[in-house]
Amino acid sequence: MERQTEIGEDGAKKLLEKAEEAVELMSGFAVSRRGYENFGAEEKLLIEKAVFAQADYMLENGGDIESGGDEPTSVTIGSFSYSYGSSAAKNTASTGGFSRVALGYLEAVGLLSRRIGVI
Repeated sequence: MERQTEIGEDGAKKLLEKAEEAVELMSGFAVSRRGYENFGAEEKLLIEKAVFAQADYMLENGGDIESGGDEPTSVTIGSFSYSYGSSAAKNTASTGGFSRVALGYLEAVGLLSRRIGVI
């Protein structure tokens, strides 16, 4: 089922800016350090898809990277355990507010690798 959400032009711009910031955080700022223009056409397409996937994720979950994993969904103290929240909240907490789809696109570009290399 497809959902429809209306946001204004200003809201869309802000959402995309936050999504770009999230992609930079996910990649360890590799995109800005290397320079977007220095990526190949396929790599640019995957980076753009990562930004849009992150924006969609943020719009769907009603939050941003700052609020993604702040609130716990379960608490355990000794033998006492309490869980609350939705599965969406648990998914958000487990990825730190980042879209798994966006992470997949960045991994395909090689931007999640922490190996040392020469650019």
